[in-house]
Amino acid sequence: MKKKIIAERLNQIAERNNGRLTADDVVADAKNKTSPLHSLFEWNVKKAAEKYWLETARRIIASVEIIIKHEHIEVKSPLYVRDPGVIDNKQGYVNIKSLKSDTALARESLIIEFQRVTDLLMRVRGIAVALQMENILDDIINNIMSVQEKLKKAA
Repeated sequence: MKKKIIAERLNQIAERNNGRLTADDVVADAKNKTSPLHSLFEWNVKKAAEKYWLETARRIIASVEIIIKHEHIEVKSPLYVRDPGVIDNKQGYVNIKSLKSDTALARESLIIEFQRVTDLLMRVRGIAVALQMENILDDIINNIMSVQEKLKKAA
């Protein structure tokens, strides 16, 4: 579905609520079969439950942390990270300890994490541009992208 149509519908929903948009309002609107948002949702309750359970499982996996003592500093780290060895965007997680023995996969795992950070910062930058405050983010984004490139070249 075209993003313009989605944006227009979200604006309409927000206008009905004094400019505020909530997920509940979007779902309520999408339940109407004539809504342009209707087809974006999984209305089969069994399939929707499966998707929700998988997302809950992902949050559980991501919530487990390990405390690593490095020299005299303790650092919290996720115990499981996306498996960098998985191909074709399949899902999978690997214990971070298992990456220590494989430099290539460890490097790839860091590249994946840096890409997540870059994507998030690009989102923040978009917001900052809209608020005319983008200059404060450019150096951070450039530095992260530079580290990412160094990791890729070292591979």
